[in-house]
Amino acid sequence: MAMLLVLSLSRTSLAANPVPVGGPAGELFTFVPTLSDEFNSPSIDSSKWSTSVPPSWTVGRWPSYYMAGNSQTAASAGASDGSSLTQTLKAGGLPVPTPTDPTNGAYRYSTGVVMSTATSGYGYYEARIQTAHVKADSAFWLDSPTNSSWEEIDIAEQLGTNNYDGTGNRIKSYQVAAHSTAGSAAGTDSAHWYQSSSDLTAGYHVYGLSWTPGTINWYFDGVLTYQVPNTYWHDPQHIIFDLETNLTWAGTPEPSLLPAAMSVDYFRMWTMSDVPESSSLMLLAMAALGGVARGRAMRRRTGAVGCR
Repeated sequence: MAMLLVLSLSRTSLAANPVPVGGPAGELFTFVPTLSDEFNSPSIDSSKWSTSVPPSWTVGRWPSYYMAGNSQTAASAGASDGSSLTQTLKAGGLPVPTPTDPTNGAYRYSTGVVMSTATSGYGYYEARIQTAHVKADSAFWLDSPTNSSWEEIDIAEQLGTNNYDGTGNRIKSYQVAAHSTAGSAAGTDSAHWYQSSSDLTAGYHVYGLSWTPGTINWYFDGVLTYQVPNTYWHDPQHIIFDLETNLTWAGTPEPSLLPAAMSVDYFRMWTMSDVPESSSLMLLAMAALGGVARGRAMRRRTGAVGCR
């Protein structure tokens, strides 16, 4: 019954649905409205998104702390429909008393996160994003809540105004990655920096991911930028957008640039014709039923360069 529900919701007329900017050539894409969001409602759709994450996972990467009020829909001049999801990094704005990290001390910044209430699997994922103009990590990523292993796919991580390599080009680049501790893949990381010709904090760009049983492909403004074999990444995933400090990787946010916001014009997801029907429908059926059980705390890495 769950699979029939997914079919009735997602197999609508292609002519009436958005077409992805990127993705493999020759694919038949089927839009999945139950997982997609244009972020044009007066508030965040709580049936699709949570503005917090499981407490056993993380409260934010120190010294930034997730606050529900830092994620909201708001007017945005560059958004296609005039509205976007905004996640704002601020100095202060923290609970009273100020929360502390047992290792590092008091949190200093408040920030935002949204995580999909459902999980999803193979398909094409796309978001149009303007990253934050500050030394911080604007991120669009997937994470697995299963017991067996940590499986994460980073669709885009951009470090704002950071210039740690001395070239001045980091503001034009972002990292994609796939991480896993599945079986013999313990510690597996496949990461790649993509260098664009634009300041990614100055306007919107489209970040895409094609995820199939055989390959994972990353796209920027419709152009394929990186590909890896999909050896380990097969579990259903939550979709996550967040803006965090990362002192080791991005540096300390510039006080003069705060508050700063990451803006997401839309998030859209499609199934694809070359993905085995049983795999695609099974994962989407899980999403329609509210996702799989969260049997363990999702992992959160801290501090290491090139890792979330």
